Amino acid sequence: IEYLTKFKKASKSDIYKLIYDKLPEILDDKQKLNKINNITQSLSNKENRIINKGTHRKPVWELNNE
Repeated sequence: IEYLTKFKKASKSDIYKLIYDKLPEILDDKQKLNKINNITQSLSNKENRIINKGTHRKPVWELNNE
């Protein structure tokens, strides 16, 4: 949310780079990617805080200003 407030939008790779190193080392790459996907889905579907302005294949996440 702080990243989106500052930069207005983030691609999937931007979010991956931002979060990946902060996840526990016990998780393997597949688990980390799954965790990142779960975080973005939770913020978009459940909390409605971010929206995808890109495509399903190449998402561009922005804050939901509604």
